[in-house]
Amino acid sequence: MYAWYFPKGYELISIYKSGHRHLWRFAIVWIDDPTVDNSEILGVSLNSGTGYQKRDPPKSKYVNGSSVKIESYQSGWGFRAALQLTKKEGETQDLIMWDQLTDEAREALSSDVFDLELLFSTIRMPLTDDAFTKVLKEAWPF
Repeated sequence: MYAWYFPKGYELISIYKSGHRHLWRFAIVWIDDPTVDNSEILGVSLNSGTGYQKRDPPKSKYVNGSSVKIESYQSGWGFRAALQLTKKEGETQDLIMWDQLTDEAREALSSDVFDLELLFSTIRMPLTDDAFTKVLKEAWPF
């Protein structure tokens, strides 16, 4: 699971107000074997804010070697930030594993200060112990 943090989001939080702090979006790349360097990508699940886009397997135009090409965008209604597969070439980002974070960083990220109830959805930090397994089950594409 890959997670991105956005300091501000623009979804509706009530009928009269939009915009909020703390937005998480995430993508899950499902592979056949996590111990092999040449794993095959079996599927991708993308957090869209109201559910998941699931592709099993993703089309080759969305894959570059061992990387899936993903971009963030503003969806139509409510200007909801979401992730989608893209054909565009882009940058790669450093991968920071949960275990590489300090205890203090993991504790801070696990606090509920990053969780938010919106008008049509709930935003949760997806990597916490409480959320991780639940998110994997919800996003299962097969």
